[in-house]
Amino acid sequence: KVIKVVSKSHRWYKTRNISWEYRLALTSRRQSHPFQMIKPENFTSTEKQKEAACLLYEVVYYPVNVYCQIKAWAWCQLGITLRKDENLHKIIYTTGTEAEEIENARCFEEALKLCPNDPRILRLCWSYLRYTNQLRESRKMLEKSLCLRNDYNTRHHLALTLKKIVQRKRFKSQRKFSTSVSCNVEEAWLN
Repeated sequence: KVIKVVSKSHRWYKTRNISWEYRLALTSRRQSHPFQMIKPENFTSTEKQKEAACLLYEVVYYPVNVYCQIKAWAWCQLGITLRKDENLHKIIYTTGTEAEEIENARCFEEALKLCPNDPRILRLCWSYLRYTNQLRESRKMLEKSLCLRNDYNTRHHLALTLKKIVQRKRFKSQRKFSTSVSCNVEEAWLN
């Protein structure tokens, strides 16, 4: 229903409204998620993903530099739409090579170029970094975000990131210890 209303309202404007396009793309992207499925037979995630990617692609390349914040949000949403190590040209079919170079990591980099001190952009970037196991970079983003806006959500995710870093260090040290112990046991057994 929301997409129909936004699409109709989008047609009423004589000029393009980048804010409406962004909202329409965000709604489409959210509908591509399996949790939004009402009936399995009606679920068309790839169509919604393609629709969202096309709209977001138009928003990020909108020619006016006035809408930097919306463009940055659109870059982040485009990065979320793309799966890990997937290029945009696999979703939308363009003739140019621009879409071939767009992958999710680049999307977040472009968003940070446009709005490096926007807490929302930082939040989307550090969540992407954490879920791709780039924990040190995620920690830096979280700390920067915490300096800009000290809220419980950022502190919570910083704690989760730090916990994950500690767990990774423990796992590496345990693995190193277990291999050295097994070597010593084998040497003792052979002697």
